[in-house]
Amino acid sequence: MPATTETPLDPELGQINESLDDEGVNQAEAAAQQLKSIPFTVAFSSHLKRAHQTAEIIAKPHQLSIQIEKDLRERDTGGYVSIEVWVQSFNFDNQHQPDSFEDLHVFFKRVYDFFDQLKQEHPNETILIVSHGGVHQALYAYANNLPLSGQVPRRPLNNCEYQIYDL
Repeated sequence: MPATTETPLDPELGQINESLDDEGVNQAEAAAQQLKSIPFTVAFSSHLKRAHQTAEIIAKPHQLSIQIEKDLRERDTGGYVSIEVWVQSFNFDNQHQPDSFEDLHVFFKRVYDFFDQLKQEHPNETILIVSHGGVHQALYAYANNLPLSGQVPRRPLNNCEYQIYDL
């Protein structure tokens, strides 16, 4: 989720890097219960605190350690943005992307390269990935072989909402 003016950016990362609050912990625990019967064999998480903590909670019933993957970080916006700007930033035909944003093609390539690597290194495995909304947009396009043009046709996920893909 994009930053709000109440949420400071981590100066070293240039992104929000907050821990989960009590509501976030409760959401992660609920997701862990819902996913406890999925036979995950490996778990990956963004390096941002909230994603890593969520992954630890979800992976605990599976007794998996979390592998930190910086390529699962959220798309860099260079600062605070409104939801409207955030949504429009996932339109490949939008020629007016803010200069501060990570280029959309570069972002998708980063995420696609990671998923290509996962498919090679973990064929036929069930993988837990905990990341962020923008990464999910890219994963949705990747899993559905969508062309990198126009608006990525996927609604954002709510906190701790999950999607299962067969890659």
